[in-house]
Amino acid sequence: MGGVPGPLRRPAYYVEVALRAIPQLLEVEHAVVWGEVEAKLADEAWGAAGMPIDPHHLSTARRELLADGTIAEQTAATKGGRPVSVFVLTGARRTKRATEAAAARKRLLQTRYLSWAGGTQLSPGTIGPAGERATHASLLAVAPKAGYRVFNPATGQVTHLFGEEVPGGPLDNGATLALVDADGVPKGGVIVPIEVKNMREWMYPNSPELYQLLYKAAMLQRARPDQSFTPVLVCRRAHVTLFQMASDLGFFVAEARSQFILPPPDDEGRRLLEEVRTELAYDLLPRIEVHRGLARRFGVVLPRYVESSPARWARIAEPLASHFSALRTPSFQPSRARAVDDLRLAARVELGGIRPW
Repeated sequence: MGGVPGPLRRPAYYVEVALRAIPQLLEVEHAVVWGEVEAKLADEAWGAAGMPIDPHHLSTARRELLADGTIAEQTAATKGGRPVSVFVLTGARRTKRATEAAAARKRLLQTRYLSWAGGTQLSPGTIGPAGERATHASLLAVAPKAGYRVFNPATGQVTHLFGEEVPGGPLDNGATLALVDADGVPKGGVIVPIEVKNMREWMYPNSPELYQLLYKAAMLQRARPDQSFTPVLVCRRAHVTLFQMASDLGFFVAEARSQFILPPPDDEGRRLLEEVRTELAYDLLPRIEVHRGLARRFGVVLPRYVESSPARWARIAEPLASHFSALRTPSFQPSRARAVDDLRLAARVELGGIRPW
């Protein structure tokens, strides 16, 4: 797929690529869960497509393929009673037996993954805690040299700041980052509130989870207007528009490019994990120790970033706080796109111009 570089092409081009890639993937797999589609077509370059396709373009293509009958969505409950959807090609392109076998297998693997992601009352999930622990280990590893004072070295979670509860609920982590000039002379510090979203979904400017962090940080800035802040979002994958938004508003995105999971306790657990990793292409990383990429982001990239980010954050935190409050609620759906547009417009007014996001 040579020619014009990706960023210069129109969205319709990528949707067209996705319209071809999804059926091609189904020709190979017979049936897929949607997370698998994104793992194989967005996280990596699918061979037939020759390029990664952003998740929002895949979603647009999915709607078109469902509407014209090229693919169908089939939802059925697994043995545990959890409904799981798979997507299949319609028509006689594949035998019914092959499609049904693939669909059953993918539902089983997805159900297994969902049990790790969400867990149950008797068996807590192993993905959420793993993300927080890997982030904490990575932050602690670079703290002495980079100049961080971690608020809670034991577990990371921050329930109180400035003698009061963190508004909106505890932070997953947090620290103060000391700043020095070129001669090594201290010149103040920046408070770094951290939220960890160890999710499969890519993070976008409309993701509700983003606004949980931004709301908390805006309330903290309101409580301490003379203090410098740079909120940090740790996630598996983020779209380029989120990085642009972060640069404009003064927060920071630390992309791990892996989804952490607690290491399985035995050989059987490792076998089950490897099946999900191999067959669904989920980038599950069974570790809770220092992650090299996150350590570099905390130790090298963020200390440079905070030279300018706190001023931008302080400028927009109060004016945009009401937007953050509304958008942090996942159920705020009917007018969500309009609310993000309103936020973007308010940011443009406050900052005097921003890049598209």
